Amino acid sequence: MEIFPVRRAVATALAASLSVVLLAACSPDDDEPQGPAASGTASGTTDPDEPLTAKDACAAMYIEGDPPLERAVGDALVGVSEGLDQDGAAEMTTVGIRLGSLSTKVPAEFDDAVAQVRVPFLQLQTALDAGTEQSVDLDVASAREGLVAYRALCEDEGYAFD
Repeated sequence: MEIFPVRRAVATALAASLSVVLLAACSPDDDEPQGPAASGTASGTTDPDEPLTAKDACAAMYIEGDPPLERAVGDALVGVSEGLDQDGAAEMTTVGIRLGSLSTKVPAEFDDAVAQVRVPFLQLQTALDAGTEQSVDLDVASAREGLVAYRALCEDEGYAFD
């Protein structure tokens, strides 16, 4: 059962291009960490309220979590492009919360990239909060652009991607 229709043609095309970007970072062996290679390491921030260093911000996006946040973003957007049901809405909400938490801790140079990634998640949350059953155009392209910008910042910090 769909909660409300998402403009599938546009969302599917954009989500497909997003998944191609996300798959480019995946290593072929599931036992190896996804995303950045061993050349980028987190400094191990222990206080969850403490601001992240740039390296920690990269680890938060590409290494930490199950699945890592970058993969969760892609999975959620691809899932919602196929139609939004309660499970998809829950997944989008969970990823949106993770992104919101990250946005409060990243260094200033990451702010714009995280804000771009958050756009479709905030759009969906606004629609859900309003309780409308109208069609919602999610700006998936913004999320893709934000992930590309985030990756570039991490490359500048010395992270190597496969």
